[in-house]
Amino acid sequence: MLRGSDQKDFQTFSNEDQRRLIEIAVEEWGCEEEYDQFAEIEDPEVRFYQAVQQQERELAKQLSESVRAISTNLASVMEPLKNVQLELASSMRGMLDQFGDVSKFGEVIYNLNACAIEQMGDIYRLQTPILSIAEEMAKIQHSLVLTSQSSLLESLAGTLSSYQNLMKDVLPVERFSVLPDAVRYYPTIEMRNTAIVTEHFISTNKNQPKQEKIITPDNKELVAWLASLDSSFPILLQGAEETISSQNPDRCRHFASSHRELCTQIIHLLAPDSLVKEWTTDPNHFSNGKPTRKARLLYIARNHNNKPFIDFFVKNFETQMLLLNTDEHRKKHEYMDEDLLLLHKHFLSALDFLRRIITSHSS
Repeated sequence: MLRGSDQKDFQTFSNEDQRRLIEIAVEEWGCEEEYDQFAEIEDPEVRFYQAVQQQERELAKQLSESVRAISTNLASVMEPLKNVQLELASSMRGMLDQFGDVSKFGEVIYNLNACAIEQMGDIYRLQTPILSIAEEMAKIQHSLVLTSQSSLLESLAGTLSSYQNLMKDVLPVERFSVLPDAVRYYPTIEMRNTAIVTEHFISTNKNQPKQEKIITPDNKELVAWLASLDSSFPILLQGAEETISSQNPDRCRHFASSHRELCTQIIHLLAPDSLVKEWTTDPNHFSNGKPTRKARLLYIARNHNNKPFIDFFVKNFETQMLLLNTDEHRKKHEYMDEDLLLLHKHFLSALDFLRRIITSHSS
C-alpha cells in the first residue's frame, strides 16, 4: 500500500514509508487544508497531530455556530408560538361574544357547527407539547449535537415557524368555519405528534415520565385507503411494523428503510413523474431530470389554494423523513421497542394527514 509495486526490502520501515503513511492518514482524516497550515513543522507526525487538533477545533466551532443559529431561529419562533395561544383565546372569546348576542346566534350556528367549535377547543388544549419542544430545543443551545440532530433541529424550527403562520391564517372565526378539517385541524395534530417524537429523542431529561401520547388515526380507514392506492401497500405497512419486534440486530436500519420505502412508493404513485412535469416547469422542482420530493409534495397539495398550509405540509413531511433518516445516530444507539413504536405511530399519523390532504381541497 505504501510502496505500490516497488520491491524494496519489506522488512524495513523507512522515513519515506513514514512520510507516505502520514500522507495517507491526512487524506483519510480529510484534513489536507489543516495539514498545509502547519507547513513550517518539519516532523510529519507532529504536523499531522497538529492538523487533526485544528480540524477538531474547527468542527467544534462549526457545530457551536450551527447550534447558535438554531437557537436564534428558535428565538424568532418561540414568541410567535406563544402568540398562537393568544390568538386561539381571542377567537374563542369572539365565538362566545357572538353566542351572547341572541340576534346573531342563528348566524353563528350556521357558519360554525359544533364540530368546528370542538376542534378549536382541541387546538387550544393540544398546544402544550408544541410549546414544550421549542423550550426543550432552547435548553440545548449551548450543547454540541450530532450532525443528524442539528439537521433535525433546524428542520423542526422551520416547521414550528410554518405552523405558527398557518395558525394565524386559519384561526379567525370567519376562516375557521369554512376551511376543511385537513387545513384547520389536522396540522395541529401533526405538529403536536412531531413535537412529542422529537422531544423524546433530543430531551435533556430522559428520566422524566412521558405524559403526552401520540394521536393515531383509525387503522382500518388508513389501511383501506392504502389498499385503494395499491394492494401491496397494506402488506408493506405490516412488514414495516413487524420490524419493531424483530430480533434482527440490524432491525433499526430495516425499520427506517421499510418506512422510507413505503413512503416513497406512495408519494411517487400520487405524484408520478409525467404528471408533475405537466404541472410545473420550474427548474428548482427537478434534479437530474426527475421531480424532487418537494415538487411531488407540492403537486399532491396543488388543490389547496392556501400557501401557509402547503408550506407547513412540506416542511412537516421533511421533518418526518429526517426522523427516519438519522441512520448515523441509529447505528450508535440501539433503539428500544418503545422508541420504534413511537416513530411508527408518528409515521401512521403522517400517512393519515396525507390521506386527508388528497381527499379534500380548500381556498
